[in-house]
Amino acid sequence: VSIGAPPGGATSAPAAVSSAIGRIDVFVRGADAAIWRNTWTGSWSGWTSVGGVATSAPAAATRGTGRLDVLVRGADGAIHWSSWASLGGATISAPAAVAPAADRLDVWSRAADSGVQHKVWKSTTGWSGWSKTWFAGPKR
Repeated sequence: VSIGAPPGGATSAPAAVSSAIGRIDVFVRGADAAIWRNTWTGSWSGWTSVGGVATSAPAAATRGTGRLDVLVRGADGAIHWSSWASLGGATISAPAAVAPAADRLDVWSRAADSGVQHKVWKSTTGWSGWSKTWFAGPKR
């Protein structure tokens, strides 16, 4: 079964995440610069636009069942998160993201000086600022 491509084709590498047993969500940047999604739950749903204006491949993470976080670099050079809210800062790369816990999302990108920068979302404090130092990881 072919997953196909959004109208006009995909213009980025895909990002994939599983937020539930038997479910896979695949995200790509389309020819229109929007982010497109195709979901597998026994068969492919077909490509649907989730919007945004991306200048990079998407990153995807899940903080638990049905909770998806999608991030991209926007036209302004900042990283944008799920509802396309800007996280600020200046980046020259696609983001990378991981959710090590239901109440935490870690995001990395390459800064304008080519250093790696990191930002953290926690349910208790919201987003941190961008930093080039490591924030303590989740407790075991």
